[in-house]
Amino acid sequence: VRTRPEYDLALLVEIPLLGPTILIESIVKINTAHEQAQARKALKLAQVPFAEALRRIEQRFGGDNLLKVRLATEHNAVVYVVTFLQENKVYKTRLDADLEVAEEAKQVVILVKNSVEARKQARLTFAEALARSLREVEGQVYEIELEMDDDRATYEIALMAGGRFMEVEVDAQSGEVLEVEDETAICLLYPSPSPRDS
Repeated sequence: VRTRPEYDLALLVEIPLLGPTILIESIVKINTAHEQAQARKALKLAQVPFAEALRRIEQRFGGDNLLKVRLATEHNAVVYVVTFLQENKVYKTRLDADLEVAEEAKQVVILVKNSVEARKQARLTFAEALARSLREVEGQVYEIELEMDDDRATYEIALMAGGRFMEVEVDAQSGEVLEVEDETAICLLYPSPSPRDS
């Protein structure tokens, strides 16, 4: 193949690879939009404020064992999905709207080492991280997770504020807000209701 020197031959390799990349990005966006639609629905159905539910969950499982609490819906009912450590193993269970066990805890195969390390490094409780994030961005919280991010224990708090889905990252040792991101998925499958629909 003869080409002019000004043409970048690397494009001949990169262009065919864009198809799968665009497909993967589309799948991720659709999945995110689906999760956010579920969160919106769960927030409408929830009777107990997230902070109060979190306080009761911390009492039940022990604040030093929690890894993640997520508000969700199943069969048009509110559930709290709780991920926690027990004897250095990670478990997940579901609680119903009254915070009673709806499903027996099942062991989860994930990066247990990272979860244990995040728990060791964390100085803030879930409730303290939640309060810190809400001082930064006021909204309705539907998920909080403790994880390792770049060798640092952080809390990621997902919330809905003004119709947008936001994520606040808080350092689990210092309480410093590291990042605030608008995570709103733009997808035609789950459009925001227009003012006329209200």
